[in-house]
Amino acid sequence: TTVGILCIDESLHLKPASVGIILEGSVVMDNLPNLPQAFCLLFGLIYTLHLDYPKYMKNTFLFVQHVMLNLGKSELPPKIQSLKNQLSV
Repeated sequence: TTVGILCIDESLHLKPASVGIILEGSVVMDNLPNLPQAFCLLFGLIYTLHLDYPKYMKNTFLFVQHVMLNLGKSELPPKIQSLKNQLSV
C-alpha cells in the first residue's frame, strides 16, 4: 500500500508550493495549506479507513495514536512505551 505526503517545491521558496496526500497509490487530497495539516489528515484517513500503517512509519503513527491522541488499546509496544517514559520525565 502506497501512502504518503506529496510536496511540490518551488526552488525559490522555503515552503512547498503544493501539498497533497497519497493513499493506495492515488492522490486523494491536494492543495493542502501546510505539512502539519497534511500529516494530521493523513493520520485521520488511515485511522478512519482502518488501513495498515506503512511499515516504515508504523512507530510514528502508533506514537501519535496512543501517546498524543490517546486512541486505541492501553498497552503500548515496548519502543513506544520507552519513548513515552523518556518524554514524561
